[in-house]
Amino acid sequence: MSLHQQEDEETSVQDLSRSFGEMEVDLADEDFVPLCDSTSSSPGTGSASVSGSCITNGWAGRKWLVDEANLMELFRTCSRCGVAIEEKWIATRASQMKVHWTCLNGHSGEWASCPVQRNMGCNNLLVCAATFFTGATYSDIKDWAELINLQIPNKTQFYTVQTKYLVPVKCK
Repeated sequence: MSLHQQEDEETSVQDLSRSFGEMEVDLADEDFVPLCDSTSSSPGTGSASVSGSCITNGWAGRKWLVDEANLMELFRTCSRCGVAIEEKWIATRASQMKVHWTCLNGHSGEWASCPVQRNMGCNNLLVCAATFFTGATYSDIKDWAELINLQIPNKTQFYTVQTKYLVPVKCK
């Protein structure tokens, strides 16, 4: 891909991001995490810039499929002091995973596989939106996800998100 094509692609992603209302901020929303001004790395460089709790590139940021066993290796020892993690509690909600942990020295923390907006993992919304806006059916995506044991929102969650966020038309 040429540099010009890459710039055009990044511009169209930014335009699409704005069309989804990503730039509108509800200051009363306590779960809102502002987007960073920094940009993620170019494809293949192996790094991205993220500062604090900001999300780089919002919904357009790169996503990865990760095996749960490999992910859990990161929670063997405390990231603060290096001692063993004594307890860990895992909570899942469709495609989002949260790990709560406590080490032998009493440090504790929480990690989430994706940010939360409006009490919902952002990747759950993205799965529903991508399915809906590509014209695929929930059954198509569900069958594909089951083949690789990928966790996605269930049918009820999918249609609830679709009704509440993707097609917000109110009939009288």
